[in-house]
Amino acid sequence: MPYPDRRTAALHQLAKRYSVYPLTFWTAPAGALLAARIIYSGTHQYGFLGWNLCLASIPYLAGLWAEAEHCRRPGHWKRLVLPGAIWLLFLPNAPYIVTDLIHLSRYRPPVPLWYDAVLAFAFAWTGCLFGVVSLSIMQARVRAEAGAAASWAFALIAIGLCGPGIYMGRVLRWNSWDVFAQPLSMLGTVFGALADPLSHWPAIAASLIFAGLMLGCYVTYVTLRTEPTNDPA
Repeated sequence: MPYPDRRTAALHQLAKRYSVYPLTFWTAPAGALLAARIIYSGTHQYGFLGWNLCLASIPYLAGLWAEAEHCRRPGHWKRLVLPGAIWLLFLPNAPYIVTDLIHLSRYRPPVPLWYDAVLAFAFAWTGCLFGVVSLSIMQARVRAEAGAAASWAFALIAIGLCGPGIYMGRVLRWNSWDVFAQPLSMLGTVFGALADPLSHWPAIAASLIFAGLMLGCYVTYVTLRTEPTNDPA
């Protein structure tokens, strides 16, 4: 497909590289569905989906920040620590939106249940997409710095941490910023589960299921991508 100039072509390639098109394709309809529901029902019952999607986009934005830092000062990996820490801290917020499907059990007319199901699915899918794209960006950066084996170890560790992160958010009702607000309480819960796993098996099982969901989404994403350049796959 011809482009008017090199700058437009370069922007198009950049958008493809960072999956801007599919993210926009899903974010815009999800927002439109939510806006239509609010207008039709006159309530904000599902307004939290918009906030949760904003949180889900933070790891993606942090990944782009890390890429920008790398382009600005190649080889200065210390400049990636801050965006990398923000990325890891907020990464569980991306697949967390899947758990918002539980709100379908609180169905209230006049909006049809099928509409709410489509609405919740659109946000859940978009949140997962933000997560896997951001993980792909960060894994590619680790691969460039440390090799393919280290990058996959990094990806698997990040995915593994998503499991308990989602559980603590949905069941224990903690937020990402509670790492700073209540660090001792969070560490106590984590170490308590590790020290006595048999007494905390529901939490561990749920964490493994959530991590498995994230792993499945990520493997699907990297398998279906057609661009070999700078991909972690």
